[in-house]
Amino acid sequence: FTQAPATETPGERQPEILINALNQQILTDTQEALKQNQSRDLYYQIETNDRAIPATLSGHLAQRQKDLREQKTTAYSGKVKLIFRGSAGQGFGVFLTEGLELRLFGEANDSVCKSMSGGKVVIRPHPGASYEAGEHSIIGNCALYGATGGTLFVNGLAGDRFGVRNSGAIAVVEGAGLHCCEYMTNGQVVVLGTVSQNVGAGMTGGELFLYGDQSSQINSEYLCEIPLAMEAQARLKTLLTDYLEETGSRKARRLLNHWNKEVQAFHHYLPRAQANLLSPVTTELTADLKSKKA
Repeated sequence: FTQAPATETPGERQPEILINALNQQILTDTQEALKQNQSRDLYYQIETNDRAIPATLSGHLAQRQKDLREQKTTAYSGKVKLIFRGSAGQGFGVFLTEGLELRLFGEANDSVCKSMSGGKVVIRPHPGASYEAGEHSIIGNCALYGATGGTLFVNGLAGDRFGVRNSGAIAVVEGAGLHCCEYMTNGQVVVLGTVSQNVGAGMTGGELFLYGDQSSQINSEYLCEIPLAMEAQARLKTLLTDYLEETGSRKARRLLNHWNKEVQAFHHYLPRAQANLLSPVTTELTADLKSKKA
């Protein structure tokens, strides 16, 4: 740990400010690139005691962008790409901002990308892993809690409450646990595998693409299935193409190789209030879809 200097007056103890050593190293390694408006690729090992990586850099970059805008100076337009190997502690990608991209070969604990506002995070198994990515958990619970932007690709399974309170991030994951998309207000989530119960509880905005008929796991008080329109199919295909390029997902490759057939297996869900604002034709198709399932 690196301790920020503190000044004390007699009888008064100042609180200690601790910065994780890896966060401090990342901040040091990127300073010149930020000053020179350059892009930079950096590589690190990461361990479970490395928490909230790279929150210090995200905060520094956000403050720098604010200061440059106030000075009416060109903001940082480069891209810092951080590549990690190992097991990340809690809060990997927390508070991530535009201009940052993270790649993790390994796994991460809870609260991945909490409150992220921009950037991209890709999490995939270590290259030497012997397990099938789509069959094993690779991140913990509560990913994307309160996120307002950015992209998260997870080539593996997520724990409970994936996308909880998501307010604008885009995400693709191979599968998720209980309460997926809970209290979500905006954004887009694609799940390529199975989910557990209570999907979409309290969800008031955004959209969910779910592979396979898993209607029994949906909280129907909040979510409504709508027909998968051509426009939505195109957006979904573009997103999966990007996901495949970033992760090498076997399932995404299979889906795209047989797209005309596999796209029919996706189910498109919106919050009920949002679905009610659709055109009368779409609403009629939704009602017809429900009757056929019944």
